[in-house]
Amino acid sequence: TIIVNCIASGVTPNSGGEFSDHYANTKLLRGLLEFFTESNSNKFIHFGTVYEIDQVVNTLTDRASYVNSKVLGSQICKNYAETDKRIKLLYLPTILNHNQPEGRFFVDFIKSAFGNIPFKIAYPDSKIKITVYESFFRYFCKVIDSMDDSVDILSADATMTVVEFSKLLNALLAKNGYRSVKVVLNESYQVNISEFDYDKVFVKKIEEMIITIAGLMK
Repeated sequence: TIIVNCIASGVTPNSGGEFSDHYANTKLLRGLLEFFTESNSNKFIHFGTVYEIDQVVNTLTDRASYVNSKVLGSQICKNYAETDKRIKLLYLPTILNHNQPEGRFFVDFIKSAFGNIPFKIAYPDSKIKITVYESFFRYFCKVIDSMDDSVDILSADATMTVVEFSKLLNALLAKNGYRSVKVVLNESYQVNISEFDYDKVFVKKIEEMIITIAGLMK
């Protein structure tokens, strides 16, 4: 038996709250780990987020509760992993897929294009680390087979600011004949985007997801 803990509160902006974040991201996790250590299950894998490591999102006051509780939860997981080698903490970047729920930046942005709805970006300079679902799945299959390290980090396919990511998405929308999204930024923000040579495979996967979402919107 392999237990994978994907439970989290406060993942998307304006969701969760101090109580629910602490309960789901720390208290519930501790209970699951306690249950696991007393069981005969083979493995326990907890998904953390790479944003916990440097805690950069703590500068965003509306995300502090989420990140702080996730950091505490991951530390609890590390403590258990020190005495039980069946336990693993896996830090993940932002994973993109076409069927993500409402509240996720990528899908919400693309749907804004088809609804002709302006998209507000509150923190345009925030750095995001992005991995497409296929990269995550391949890596996770390896993790399932090997539990050598108690803590591991999934490398991102690309790292960019939120506003740079929105520019890439708009470019791919336009390339495929779709309406671009009107991005709304803070009035004091000065757009200064460098041109990046993104990995072609990564960009192709993003483009394929956009086309899939477009098909679902018809």
